[in-house]
Amino acid sequence: MNTWDNSFMSEILYTPGKGWEFQNDLNYNFYHGYSAGFGRPEVQWDLGISKAIKSVTLGLKVSDILNQ
Repeated sequence: MNTWDNSFMSEILYTPGKGWEFQNDLNYNFYHGYSAGFGRPEVQWDLGISKAIKSVTLGLKVSDILNQ
């Protein structure tokens, strides 16, 4: 059996200043050579926000927003 697993990834990190940081991750996975019903393409989208206050960083991350 000849199978291929492929992936594209994009990460955007924006730091506007004053301790703020915004992160956007997008992953696209697709497959070739699998039996019917297996190897469906997947998209995973994650978002994060964080704030640095002195020596502490508080953050929130939401994973798999599209729920695939």
